[in-house]
Amino acid sequence: MSRPPRIHRLLPAEPEVFLRRIGVESEESFDLAEAALALAQIARPELSLTPYRRHLVRLAERVTLQARSLPDTPSGRLGALIRVLVDEHGYQGDRDTYDDLGNADLARVIDRRRGLPVALGILYIATARAQGWTMTGLNTPGHFLVRLEADRDSLVADPFSGRKVIQDMADVEGAEPDLSQLPTADDRAVLLRLQNNIKTRLLNQERYVEAEAVLERMLWIAPEAEGLWWESALVNAHEGNLGAAIKRIDGFLDLSPSTARRREAEALRRGLQAKLN
Repeated sequence: MSRPPRIHRLLPAEPEVFLRRIGVESEESFDLAEAALALAQIARPELSLTPYRRHLVRLAERVTLQARSLPDTPSGRLGALIRVLVDEHGYQGDRDTYDDLGNADLARVIDRRRGLPVALGILYIATARAQGWTMTGLNTPGHFLVRLEADRDSLVADPFSGRKVIQDMADVEGAEPDLSQLPTADDRAVLLRLQNNIKTRLLNQERYVEAEAVLERMLWIAPEAEGLWWESALVNAHEGNLGAAIKRIDGFLDLSPSTARRREAEALRRGLQAKLN
């Protein structure tokens, strides 16, 4: 039997505080949808999250009702999610404007009912967990999927296509073929993947200032991700922000073992410091 949906916890007054807390806490699971909405609000400070929170609660309530008429099995639970998210609300992947930055902004995804696989996956995960069900993201290289687990059984679904069950990864464009080897993504990794989509598109468009702002948010979430410190250092150096670049290199060096990249970072730091002197 489905459990009643949990009410999503409120964000603090400052979404940055909420996201930084994720970065310092050890929990692998947290309120993923709220965190994604916090990221959307930081990018657009005028955004009110109230209607989006209400929508998430409504999705959970509808899934609770749908689940009552289906078997309490992984297939039945996933069927309830599909009925609500796809059939009732029309959520699907944006194939026409895939690279639109809004496809990785959860608020815009809710508005448009279109998004990237990871953004849609967050909606699936949040709605499933509101029932007390276990759902996680799968960090496949080419295509983000979700897995619903129950009673020692599991099903893999593709939120982008709206397909209920993935039996063969060859059916998912760009994904690894072996279904049994799919790596699980904890919630922090899901958020980073969401933001990485935005950052990559901004860098491709040479919008470096905006890309650095995204990298900063990613570092709030994952302050021990040495690769983010290095990438941020390079972006700041490219933009001539020498002091900021040096601070990012220092952050990288604090985390990095003795590697070729560490030597490269030390050399870059010396060069940047010489320019400042």
